[in-house]
Amino acid sequence: EWARAALDTTVIEAETEILKLWDRYQELKKSDAARAAKLARAVTELREWDHVGTVHSVPMTVFTLWYWKQSRDNKAKQDPIGTLEDVLKDLQEKFGTWEVPWGEINRIQRAQSGGEEPFSDSKPSFPVAGGPGPEGIVFNFYARPEKGQKRRYGVAGHSFVSVVEFGPQIQARSILVFGENSDPASPHYLDQTRLYANQQFKAGLVYARRDPRARRADVPSGRVIAPASRHECRARVTGILPAAKLRSDPLRYIRSLKPGRPAKQDHPGPVAARHHDHATAMHLRAPPGLRAHGRQPHRTARRRT
Repeated sequence: EWARAALDTTVIEAETEILKLWDRYQELKKSDAARAAKLARAVTELREWDHVGTVHSVPMTVFTLWYWKQSRDNKAKQDPIGTLEDVLKDLQEKFGTWEVPWGEINRIQRAQSGGEEPFSDSKPSFPVAGGPGPEGIVFNFYARPEKGQKRRYGVAGHSFVSVVEFGPQIQARSILVFGENSDPASPHYLDQTRLYANQQFKAGLVYARRDPRARRADVPSGRVIAPASRHECRARVTGILPAAKLRSDPLRYIRSLKPGRPAKQDHPGPVAARHHDHATAMHLRAPPGLRAHGRQPHRTARRRT
């Protein structure tokens, strides 16, 4: 339930705003029937809409553009009928029809963060059901129009989302907007984008279970990395892992730790822990004199993707 709620696309503001528009439309029918007739289909679709944004929803497109235009222009807010006409006209000019599915115009595309690489309709992108937060939608996704392009591309909103279920066995799900690597050549550059666009999570690895498959030699010295227990992962969060004590009596050692205080590194050794979304092999070492200066031991990590 919480996983669905985290990416929910119910547009709360639509319920009241569309009713207001409907009332103004009824007035227009009495004063200018010909003008009202041109808006009849669009207003009817908004009236019958279930107020849930999907990539296939035409009412989501019309409502979002109409509502957003009013929120940024007080004159447009004072004339909701005229604003609706402007939105329909703009869609007609750009797409050849005003009946544009939300996913056709609302896109996510990864461009270099420096800003020198603009968004482009000719480059790969994915449809997204989310929308601007002021609409009362949980799945926040702010897309802006790009000069010279028909589509809008996301620039803010949900970036990292995680849902954790506590119990005897902690379970978690998470999602990133793109991927963990900023190199376009990496398989992890866009590997989570399709999940994000489809409102899906991946399994989040909160702590390691003793899994024989996790045993492998990842440290340059060639020493074998043993799979970590959840106690070791907790120790890693709390402080430095003293391998000797953890291996001998991990639970007793964990309970003795004081929150926020690093543990004493009495026996440097290799430790593996599943951290976030990757199995991370870590080799912790404390060079002589480092602890005396109040600094943390140097850590070298190698990720197994």
